[in-house]
Amino acid sequence: MALVTFTVVTLLELVLYAAHVWIEGSVQQSHEVFGIGLLALALAAGGAHAVIANTDDYWITFVVIAQLTKGLGLVQRGIFPVSLLAQVPVSLGGFIRRLLGGFRGPFLIVYVILGWYGTFAMLGEWLALPLAFVLAILPPVSLAAASTLFSYERLKHQMVALRRHDELVEASRNNVVGSHCDLAEALLQLDPPRLFHAQKQYELALEIEPGHPRAKEGLQRVLDWRGVGSIPSRSSSHEPEHIAHN
Repeated sequence: MALVTFTVVTLLELVLYAAHVWIEGSVQQSHEVFGIGLLALALAAGGAHAVIANTDDYWITFVVIAQLTKGLGLVQRGIFPVSLLAQVPVSLGGFIRRLLGGFRGPFLIVYVILGWYGTFAMLGEWLALPLAFVLAILPPVSLAAASTLFSYERLKHQMVALRRHDELVEASRNNVVGSHCDLAEALLQLDPPRLFHAQKQYELALEIEPGHPRAKEGLQRVLDWRGVGSIPSRSSSHEPEHIAHN
C-alpha cells in the first residue's frame, strides 16, 4: 500500500509541476499557479498521512498477532521465542524514530519535499524568492507533524484497549487455573482421596498455563502419593480410572 500510494502521488505531482512550468512560461496567471501548488500540497500531505496511518495499523496488527500467539500458549511451550513478539514505541520520540527508520521513512521525506515545492510555487507569486524558499517548508512539515501526533495518539488509544483485553484474558486464565487447583485440593480432602481425579484437574491447569507453580506442586504431591515419583511428559499415556481408588 505504501509503495503504490507513493508511486501514484509522485506521478500526479510530476504532472502538476509540469503544468506549473508550462503556465509560468506561457500564461502567467497567478491564480492557476496557486491552484496547482495547493493541489500539489494536498496530494503530498495526503500521501504522507496515508503512509503514517498505514505504519500505525501495521504495528497494531503485529501486536494483536503477538497477543494471539501468547494466548494460544505458543510462547510458553517454546514454539515461538519471546523475541518475536512485537513491541510498539512507548514515546512520541520512539514513534518518530521508528517511523523514519523503517522503509517508509524515505517516502515521508519525499512527500515533505513535494509539499515544499508545491507551497513554494504558491508563495513565489507574492513573496521574494529567498523568503518563499524558506517559508515553503513550514506547511508540509506542520501537516506531517500533525499527522504523526494524531497517529501516535491513536496508537496509544488502541494499545490501552489491547492491554485491557490482555488483562481480562490473563485474569480469566488465572481464574480457570485457580478453579482447577481448588477442585483438585477439594478432591484430595475426600475420604478416600480421589487421587486420579485430582491429578486430572492439576494436569488441566498445566495445559492452560504450563509451569504454574501451584498446579505443578499439587501434581507432584499427588504423583508422590501414588508412587509415580515425578511429573510425566505430556506424551505419556494416562492411567485408567480404576486405579484411582487404590
